[in-house]
Amino acid sequence: MSPEIRERFLEGIKKFNEKKFYDAHDILEDVWFAVRGKDRSFYQGLIHLAVGFHHIADKKNSLGANLQLRKGLAKLSEYEPEYEGVELTALLKKIQKCIMALKDGDINKFKAPMIPKIPIRKS
Repeated sequence: MSPEIRERFLEGIKKFNEKKFYDAHDILEDVWFAVRGKDRSFYQGLIHLAVGFHHIADKKNSLGANLQLRKGLAKLSEYEPEYEGVELTALLKKIQKCIMALKDGDINKFKAPMIPKIPIRKS
């Protein structure tokens, strides 16, 4: 990954961790467009997470959130335990808990503190 793409990737993670999910989606999508090969599915998985939490935080759409989080979980699980400095095992366990909280479709049962941060090594 080029230094420029890595910088954009880290910016996308930062926006996600700041709960700016729409911005995170846009930035990570730029990275996804720039990357080729086996890495693309990893970035797409992160995009699904950002979109899923955007559905929760901004749209209050449990169905859309659940669908996107499931897609992200499926894609990212292929890269466990860690990929590109992202500690996936712990993150994916938290995503599974979010999916379970959304399973009955009642967005009001989902509590904002459940939204995880993406754990990443910077170097």
